Order: sequence, then structure tokens, then C-alpha cells
Amino acid sequence: MNAIHSSRRFGAIAIFALLVVATLPALAAPRLTAVSLKQGNSQLKFSRAAARLAWGVENPDPEPVTVTLQIKPDSGHGDAIYARQLTIPAQTFVEGSFLVVINDTTRFHVELLQNKVRIAKDDILVRGTVTRRLNIAVLDDDTPSLGTGEITKDKALDRTVTFTTIRQVNLPDHWAEYQNFDLLILLRPDLSTYSPAQMIAIRDYVMQGGYALLATPAVALQIADTMLHDFLSATPVAETRLPDLNLVCRSFGVKPPSPQPDRDADGFPTQKPRPDFLVMTPLAGAASLLSADGRPVFNLRRLGCGTVAMLAFDPFQVGNADHRLIAPVWNAILRHSNFQPLIVGPDLPGKVNQALQLLQGYAIPPVSVIVQIFFLYVLVGIAILGVAFHFRRHALGWLLLCVYGAVITALVFVRSNDISTNQARHAITTISASVWDGEPGPTHATSLLFSRSDCRPTLVADSLHTFFQAQPPGPRLRETGALAPSPWWITTDNQEARLERLALQQNRPRTLVWRHTRDGYGAVPAARPVLAILPDGRSRLQPWTLPPALAGASRAALIFPDSHRVIDLANAIVTDSGEAGKVEADTVFTSVLDYAASLRFQHPCLALTTTSRQASDSPVKVIPEQGDEPFTVYNYDITFVPVDIDASQARALGPEFFSCHIPDKSFFRSYYRYGQWENILIQGAAATDYTIDFQVIAEVFPSTCQRLAVSVEAVVPGNHTTFDVNLETVDGRILTPIERRSTVYVFDTADQTVISPQELRFRAIIKASTAQLQPSPNMPASRTLFWRVAKLGASASYSSPSPDNTNRP
Repeated sequence: MNAIHSSRRFGAIAIFALLVVATLPALAAPRLTAVSLKQGNSQLKFSRAAARLAWGVENPDPEPVTVTLQIKPDSGHGDAIYARQLTIPAQTFVEGSFLVVINDTTRFHVELLQNKVRIAKDDILVRGTVTRRLNIAVLDDDTPSLGTGEITKDKALDRTVTFTTIRQVNLPDHWAEYQNFDLLILLRPDLSTYSPAQMIAIRDYVMQGGYALLATPAVALQIADTMLHDFLSATPVAETRLPDLNLVCRSFGVKPPSPQPDRDADGFPTQKPRPDFLVMTPLAGAASLLSADGRPVFNLRRLGCGTVAMLAFDPFQVGNADHRLIAPVWNAILRHSNFQPLIVGPDLPGKVNQALQLLQGYAIPPVSVIVQIFFLYVLVGIAILGVAFHFRRHALGWLLLCVYGAVITALVFVRSNDISTNQARHAITTISASVWDGEPGPTHATSLLFSRSDCRPTLVADSLHTFFQAQPPGPRLRETGALAPSPWWITTDNQEARLERLALQQNRPRTLVWRHTRDGYGAVPAARPVLAILPDGRSRLQPWTLPPALAGASRAALIFPDSHRVIDLANAIVTDSGEAGKVEADTVFTSVLDYAASLRFQHPCLALTTTSRQASDSPVKVIPEQGDEPFTVYNYDITFVPVDIDASQARALGPEFFSCHIPDKSFFRSYYRYGQWENILIQGAAATDYTIDFQVIAEVFPSTCQRLAVSVEAVVPGNHTTFDVNLETVDGRILTPIERRSTVYVFDTADQTVISPQELRFRAIIKASTAQLQPSPNMPASRTLFWRVAKLGASASYSSPSPDNTNRP
């Protein structure tokens, strides 16, 4: 008996020892120590945006290991699963971060894989918001407290803003991470610790249409000796301290504060605010918007397709010293951003997809149409069986149902065959938008993969310069007919980024967004085209020979902040007649121009389109499935070239130099959705005021405006509504028109300040009046009427030529 117990005891000990030996490798395996999603120095704020996955991995094993760290959403239909291959040295703790783009899921799984086996897992719970606000990134390494709470709570601000502080250790090294932000403020960054990749990321963000602000004298003096030297719109001379806030108050139209006593009630010296101030000399080509006592205060300049502002004082410091300055200072800063609320901004993904479909030559039926066909099939089948059973013709009913089903199925197959007619078996079509400002700039592209048979290709690009992400859904996703796709599997290492496990289904295309940065810094800049303003206000691009880097362009157009104009391109020379071209017959080119104008750049630029069918022209390479045919490549490149403006002979400004902006409290806000005007419903007699702002381009700001004209073109079925337009001056007075020509209202502004010099805008009030219609058999009294805005425009004239010469940095 004892022998039996002894054998059992030894057997249990042996099994326990084997289990301990088996678990030793797992105990020595790498493990996650900390994971989090960050945007700047803060935890995750914004969903459907770029973020950084901060991680820490410990390897207690005596040998180095290679593991894969991946993050994926909890839901089954996420946008992308990002993975990063890491090599962890022996008995070492390593931490770092990499860029990801997340959707609006509230839980994310972070997994550590070794040999495709999960060895560690952690979860991240987020409470991000998808509310579209004006997001501001503050690059700062030396300010303990900014005082942003008072700014965000100020009700006089025209925009709702959020601030995100980014220190040097969390600074992005690719401009794709800045896509969350509408304004970058360089406050007190330690530029000496910035890497070249971090500086190029800031520069690329501005070049592709971003907005940056040099907010302190210290950063202006420091930036001159860095890779961001061309951010300066003025030459810094010296840094001084103002004795009080009077100069700043006078610059922004605020009454200076009353003088403070030298000592308080307890006899202690009072601390008077003495803001830091930068003495500077404006550079040629920069626009000096504000000056006081001969000192420039607020300057703007163009860099690529973006804007760089330069302020002579710290706006945070001034706002903390006097809260009355918060609204005027920050409204002047925010007015020059390219921000648009979500419901007002255009549907850019939809416009890109439309152009891609035209290039690819197919049309995807919307999901709603498929559902309608299904319900129609069911209802007609029920009707056939109902009639047949009613007349006791059961066999005939089932026969007719089978014939009906066969006909519908044949029609579906015929339609699907028409979709893929004359298409390559495998194809990738790309629309890319890049910037050329004397040197190659960043590229934002959308690629569409299409196949006539199921396949599993792999996309490869340089991970240091290219970033992959899924296409954002857009406001009209349900109308585009796209099915819910499986998530992208994006794996990166130090050399390349790979899109793997891509299951491309037959005749079901998929889109991918990628952002690329070029090694173009330091190239010798070439001459830019010159846009001359004629004395009558019309604009004309002077003949310009394309440089060798752009010699392959086939079409050209001028893109203004709110419009576009097609111009001639022949023999690598761009010419412009100054008149609107003929009706464009190229539907693809028209669609691309619509997309380019929807970007709403703050400065005019020349758009050149180039087509190519060579895989070597694209930074993204497609590796087909083993034994499969290679992908046919079609690249449609849009290159934006900024133009210099010559306003030396201008006596007027045409409508192309003004852009429309809807104030937050305007009734127009309810009838302008996703870049398009909607019908304004009216029932009975009504008179409503609609406000609209017109902003002028900074380089051609008319300081001595004599006349302003506003045009209102509307679609009014039945001519039941009449319009009247007034202007509101800076001090709040109302100007009535002195003349009306059809839909154009002319105002005398010789002795009035209508255009705000801080914001470069003026406000118009459009009054729409509808009279009570008499009831008739053809038009009852209860009928709901409507009208819709077709086009709004503005123009200006001044008696003498503008003192500004060619605006050329």
C-alpha cells in the first residue's frame, strides 16, 4: 500500500516538474509593461484621427528576441490594424511609440506576438470625441502654464477651440500626424533639440495647406538659424519689453487700461504687465496686417499652399494680463486658418472617390439600390404567387416565379459584366496631390485597387517617408455604396511599410490613403509663375515655362480660394487669356478641379495635372499574389504651384480674390451642407436677414478701398422672393447700397472702415423678403415656397494703384 502511495507521489512530483519546465520559457518571454494612446502630451482626445501608441516592452530572456507589437479595435469592422516589428536586446527594457490612425471604437487591444503566437495582451479604453473643433497644437518646451482655460471659455471667440501641448519628446516625425490640427503654434520650443525629420514634418504640414504661428520673440530669433528659416515673414531686429499694454490695445482696437498706482493698498510695489515685444522689419512679399507707432505687430506670408503668421508678442501672456484682449487677438489669429466645421466642410472623400470612379470607368451601385432591388424582387414574387394561388394556378405561379428569378439574375450578371468591361484584370488607380514650391513638397494620395477576380496582393512603401491609413468614411458614406470592408493589416519596421492580408474581392474596389514626404529640402528654388492683376481687377497669369521637374504636365488651371479657371498649356508653356474658358468636356478633369477648389487654399496657385502608367513613378509598389498577373498602374498627379501676385497696376479686385465664410450664428449655417447650398424653405410672408463674411487675400488687401460690390445670385422659382443687401462697418454701423445693377449691389466705402485689417473680412447682410401670394387654383395659399443660393461674390475698387509691388518672398 505504501509502495502504491509512493509511486503516485513520485508521479505527481514528476508531472509538476514537467509543468514547471514547460512554463519557464513563458515566464522568460517578453512582456508589455505600459501601453497608451497619446495625441501630443495628452491622452487620446479625438476619435477618427491620428494618434501615437506609446509602449514599453521588457525582455528578461538572456537572448535578444524579435516580436511584433500590434493594436487593433475591439469591434470586428475597424479601419486598420497596425503592427510594428521590434527587436528587443537581451534583459532590456525598451520603450517607444509609433503612429496609428484610430476609429471611434472605445476599446483597443494591444498584443505582443512572437512567431505569430500571442504572448502578451493589454486593453486601452478611450473616450475620444468626434466633435469637429478648431484644434490647436502648441509646440512648447519652456512654458509651465499657458492659461488656455480662459481662452476656451471666452464666449466672444468666433470658434470653439481646443489646445494640445506637444513637447520635443512627443513631436511627430511625419506630417501625417499633424492632420488633426488646424493651427500649429510655435511658442517656446527648444529647436536645438529638434531632429531634421521633425522640422521637415512641420514644414510639410504648412506646405500642403496648413497654418503655423510664430508666437513669441524668442522663437523668431531662434528659428533663423534652423531648417525652418523660411517661416520668417520679417527680419527680427531685437527683443524688448513694453512698459505697458497700451501699444497692443491700440493695435486691436481695445481701450487701454487705466494707469495702475505704483504701490498697492499694503504698500507693496504693484506688478505691472510688461509683455515681451519683437522689433522686426517686414520682408518683401509678406503682408503686414497690423502695425502700431510704426512697429509691425502681425505679419503673414505664404509658404507652399499654407500660411505662416508672425506675432510680435506672446498671445497667451497678453491674454493672461488683460482678458479683454483674448477675443480680438485670437479672432485675428484664427481667421486665417483653413478650418471648416464638419457639417459645412466639403465631402473630400466623396469627391476623390467620384474622380477615381471616372478614371477607372465603373460605377458602384449604392447599397440602397441593392436593397430596393431585393425588396422589389420579393414583392413582385409575392404578387405573382398571390395572383396564381387566387386563380388556383399553383404550378403556373411557381413557373412564372422561376422565370422571373432567372430573368432578374441574368440582368444582375449582365450589369456586373458591364461594370468590368474593358478593364484590366488587376489595376491600381491613384490620385495624388502634391506641392511644388521651387522644390518637391509633400504628397497626399488616394489609391483604388480593382480586380476582376479574387486576389491577395501586398503593398510596399518606404516606412520613413510613407504612411498608410484607411480612407475616412466621409459624411455621405451610405450614399456611395461601399460595403463595410475588413480592416487593413499594416505592418512596419525600420525599412518599409507593408499592407498585408489584403483580400481583394471580384469587382469590389477598395481605397487606401497614403501620405508621402519627399527629400526635397535644400534644392535650388526655381522661379514661380506670376499672377498679374490688371487695372480693371481681372487677373492674368503671365506666360510661364514649366521647369524640367514638371515638364510632363498635360493640363493646367488656376485655383483660387473659392473658384477655379482653366488655362492653356502647350509645349511646356502656360498661358492665360484672363477670361473664363469654354465648357470643359473632360469629366475627369472637371471632377478633379472640383476637388482642388474644395481644398480652399488661402492663396491662389497653379494646378498642373500629369498622367503616367509606370509603377516606378509611385512611392507605393504593388506585389501581386504568387503566380498572378501584375497590377496595371494608372497615376493621376495634381501638382499645386504657388504663384506670386503682381498688384502694382491694380485699381480693383475681381471676385476671385474674395472667398465666402458663413458666421456661426448666421441662418445660412442651416442651409449650407458639405460644401453645397440647400433649399431655404419659406411658408407665407417672411423677411429674414442672412449674414455672410467675405475674406480678401492678404497679399492684395486694399488699404484705401473706394467701392465695394456684392453680388447675390439665387434660384427663386416663381420670383416670389426679393433681396436687399447692406454692409456692416467695423464699428457696427449699417451701409446701404448707392447703386444696384441686376444682382450686384454697389457701396461707397471711401470714408468708412468696412474691411477689418486684423481679419481681412467684411460682413454683408442679405435680407430676403417674401410677399404673401394670392391663392389661385394653380398655387394654393398653403404651398411651401423655397429659394436657393446659386453664387455669392464680392469685388472692390480703389482710386489709385495699390502701393504693393510683386508679392514675392
